[in-house]
Amino acid sequence: MILKEFVDDSLKNNPELSKANLLKIIFFLSKEIKSNELLHLNINKEIDFDLKKANKIINKFLNKKIPLEYITKSFNFYNNEYYITKNVFIPRDETEFLVSNIIKKYKDVSNLKVLDICSGSGCISNTLQMHFKDSMVYGLEKNKTPLKIANMNKNKYSLNTIFIKANIFKWIKTNNMKFDLIVCNPPYISKDYKLDKIVLKEPKAALFADNDGLLFYEIILSNIKNILELNGTLIFEIGFDQKDRLINILKENKLTNYNFEKDQYGLDRNLYIKL
Repeated sequence: MILKEFVDDSLKNNPELSKANLLKIIFFLSKEIKSNELLHLNINKEIDFDLKKANKIINKFLNKKIPLEYITKSFNFYNNEYYITKNVFIPRDETEFLVSNIIKKYKDVSNLKVLDICSGSGCISNTLQMHFKDSMVYGLEKNKTPLKIANMNKNKYSLNTIFIKANIFKWIKTNNMKFDLIVCNPPYISKDYKLDKIVLKEPKAALFADNDGLLFYEIILSNIKNILELNGTLIFEIGFDQKDRLINILKENKLTNYNFEKDQYGLDRNLYIKL
């Protein structure tokens, strides 16, 4: 089958399938086509992958609601390919946007001590270590599977990232390290919020938090002086509707040096706090 025919037929027969996701499937299966440019160059050539396998993947994704990243065991983050498996949270565009902003803001700062709380697959900490080569970057994660994946991704790119297995709620009160920069994309969805079936295939511990999704913010902000250096910065990814409630938590902890930043969609998604 000609590649163009496969693309046209797949999109026509599967209205729920976006072109972007179809391209992910093609890039995964094809030995030659790994970019949009190569797709266009080969669009009128015979496909070089198993058609039956491609259709099985489409079926798993659309009908069995299995995330494509779990099928292909990979995801792209800040122009790098990372390994992933089930039981590991799949990073979103807003997290990539946050990391992009951090890299821009700190590109001229050296010898930072950086902490990534709830590090999951390690995409934040490993990406920061790539760009802050003379800094020490730590990732904190309590679950075994994400830690294993984070270290695999670290080794893939020969990085010096240090991953720590610990429960943040216990660690934050007993650790003896302080950091210049802390990044945290915690679970922040309220437990009564209804998510799509495909999202619910991801680990619930990485999605939902108690106290209407605010528990991690409450614990970390109430212990911020235990982990953040004076003049250091703590950066959270937040839920788009949590700004007002977070301001209340900041006031309760007498934190006044903060600002919210919007993401690429115009939503309040980043909270920067300085001591």
